[in-house]
Amino acid sequence: MAENNNELFNSHQYTDLDTTLVDGTDALANEREMIISFFHVPSEKSIKFKAFITAYTESYNPDWATETVYGRADPIYLYKNTQRRISLTFKAVAASEGEAYENLGKIQQFIQFLYPTYIQTTYAQTISQSPLVRLKVMNLLQNMANQSTANVLSSNYAGTNNPEDLYIIYKSLGSEPDKGLLGWLGSVTINHNLPESSAGVFMKSNNTILPKFIEVTCDFNPIHEHPLGWEEEGETLSFAEKLFPYGVQLTDLSQIEEPSILGEPTPPSVEADASAQAPEPPPADTAAVADAAADNAAGALNDVLPSAADAAGDTDPSDGEIDTRQVTSTPILGTEVDWDVVDALGDMVDAAEAGD
Repeated sequence: MAENNNELFNSHQYTDLDTTLVDGTDALANEREMIISFFHVPSEKSIKFKAFITAYTESYNPDWATETVYGRADPIYLYKNTQRRISLTFKAVAASEGEAYENLGKIQQFIQFLYPTYIQTTYAQTISQSPLVRLKVMNLLQNMANQSTANVLSSNYAGTNNPEDLYIIYKSLGSEPDKGLLGWLGSVTINHNLPESSAGVFMKSNNTILPKFIEVTCDFNPIHEHPLGWEEEGETLSFAEKLFPYGVQLTDLSQIEEPSILGEPTPPSVEADASAQAPEPPPADTAAVADAAADNAAGALNDVLPSAADAAGDTDPSDGEIDTRQVTSTPILGTEVDWDVVDALGDMVDAAEAGD
């Protein structure tokens, strides 16, 4: 018998024959952990198979009760529950005679998981435990009870909303069989593929054969260990177990700020800090402000007066006096002069000079 090298899968574990054969599926199972596992809850025993999965289907069936009411077109619907069913088909393939022997032994133990636990009484046997099992199919089927985002995600990216980070850190909870989903096995079919010419069997000895591949089909009925449904979380609703059933976390679009047309928006805290740190302007000099206003008014009046004087026929505009009472408005360069504005500018100049 070959020496056990503590590897989970070894095609030569039970025989020294075909020792030159290198089975690549051993590496996929041992290093990449591409396996299916069954954990028997009463005995805490487990078995693992290489993940030669040919069919894996899930069905979710909401159950509604209906009540027909006279005179009403539609019946009254009452929600009852949502049932989940899983159908799994996989093959236990043997690359060597020793692996065929091992596969047959694993199928034997798998069948034993379908029976209950008994206790011996005085006159009869009594069932003490039902044959509950935990089924784990990599990341597709695992126990998501109490698996918050912080527990599943790496501590380096806990709370991240970056799509690339979420993809990088996504992985299974682990390959341990006790991390599987709790439930019970329904219909189980074992196909030894004896008449299959392409597969065949190993003829170990007289009256003894070992199937080269065994096909297993089973129906699994989950028993979830966490609430399933929506709960109030503040003013919104959120699913009770956010990572049910596959442990996938997607980017929360509500937490992403939309870019502004003129660029990225400034965070409110930055704007508040900028306004708080802005220096206050120095107190204004009242006399300087008055002088500047007088100069501006006088300049504007001097610009208007010569043009207005020419338009009004004043032959001596230099005296600063024009006949503003004879003309209400006069076109100048395609516009009209508002004499009320001219008078107001003159009053501003007088007021500024009086202030001096």
